[in-house]
Amino acid sequence: MVRALHLSSVLVYAQITFGNFYPDLVRVKGVEFIGETDREDGSRGLTSIETCVGRSGLQDSNSVTYSNAPGGGICSFRAAPKNYKLNPNVDSVIRSPPSYQCFANSDYLNSDIFNKAGSLSDCSSACDKDSRCNGFTWVLNENKEFGQCYLKKLQDGQSPIDNLRGAIACTRADLTKNVYVKVNNVDFYNQKDIKTVFNVPSINQCRDECNKNLDCRAVSFTGSTCYLKGYPDNYALNPNVASLVKVPAPYHCFGNSDFFQGDVASSARSLPNCSDACDRDINCNAFTWVLNENNVLGQCYLKNFVSVLSPIFNPRGAIACTKATTPPPPPKKWVQLTGVDLFEQGDIENVKVSSIEACRDECNKNLDCRSVSFTASTCYLKRAPKNYVLKQNVNSVVQVPIGNPGLNCYGNSDFLNSDSENFASSLPDCQKRCTSPCNGFTWVLNENNALGQCYLKRLQAGQNPINNQRGAIACKSTFV
Repeated sequence: MVRALHLSSVLVYAQITFGNFYPDLVRVKGVEFIGETDREDGSRGLTSIETCVGRSGLQDSNSVTYSNAPGGGICSFRAAPKNYKLNPNVDSVIRSPPSYQCFANSDYLNSDIFNKAGSLSDCSSACDKDSRCNGFTWVLNENKEFGQCYLKKLQDGQSPIDNLRGAIACTRADLTKNVYVKVNNVDFYNQKDIKTVFNVPSINQCRDECNKNLDCRAVSFTGSTCYLKGYPDNYALNPNVASLVKVPAPYHCFGNSDFFQGDVASSARSLPNCSDACDRDINCNAFTWVLNENNVLGQCYLKNFVSVLSPIFNPRGAIACTKATTPPPPPKKWVQLTGVDLFEQGDIENVKVSSIEACRDECNKNLDCRSVSFTASTCYLKRAPKNYVLKQNVNSVVQVPIGNPGLNCYGNSDFLNSDSENFASSLPDCQKRCTSPCNGFTWVLNENNALGQCYLKRLQAGQNPINNQRGAIACKSTFV
């Protein structure tokens, strides 16, 4: 199970099944709900939040808080928490308000209508009464009786971003129909394209073209040409193509990903038929849909999991989906670098912003962005970096690890010694090469190459990073 090292780490969501499937629970790590305590489980020796929810089923309460304590954990049950506080030793679960789909440690950027103090249920009730409101964020309000509620008017297909202050972001469940998942190096196909649009500047605008067409469910984008498509039957691998597909309800989906093991059944199916098959199978709570080179249809693997569910990287363009009634796997993690200007082949775009935090938020809005460099008031959106240069007045933020929640990464850092091999590579290629017995790596400036230098490591138990003024990024397995 992935562990949060400290409060400033991005916190991890997990699937909750406990034999019976609880379809409306949201799990939040590092959050302790505040309000009248209905009751406390007096027994000691409880080992997890799963045990707490398994005991109660949340039948009489809307939330449960699990606290680590000497001699075993303690469960507390609350009917309607009013607020919360941040506590790295606490794990909490809360029931989503009726008709809403909620995401833990998340926020919807901008789109505010107004804000007011209140409980989570107060927040959903206020949204229900406002015809403009289709979502909200409920967040910590320090030193106050109630949390703070931000009512939102969300854009079509707007997705939540990560929030380290334990916020809970909710949207009306019927709004998830225009959420897309991106798959790199994949060209979708079915019987024929709906429409071809030329001179489209980005995959984001390609997605907008799809939203205008009632029949469109997916797009494939090749630099400046956008192909509108129905739901794909299968796909081909093509390094010059990136594709988007609407997430079939009620699922969270992840591109270029797979869920390891857990197979229930396998058959040749289109993507929508794969999700339909999972809906009909009482044992299925996730699936992977992947290229089938010997069939006109892709291959569908139905899955069942009873514990932590996180996707792993799959270079063959697979799409991994888990039911949206469970909390999603971890959101993006970011590492900040001081005095570093990242580069790839060229910037995606640049925008005027007031801070590096606002710069990162701009990156979250762009489907291709994986890193940013910020100087004065200009934010440069970039892809995953290949190398970097040292610049005193530039700070950067990079998304790492890419698609692997089992790593923790540190900026301007290095792991002393422990090298197994080194070579020139981009940051994502450095990460991909770190497979057992490698349990960590450092990626650092290479002044004589277009690519940075990657040092694969075999770290000792408990080995921690040291400071590195040359902008290095050091990553290690959470189990080291």
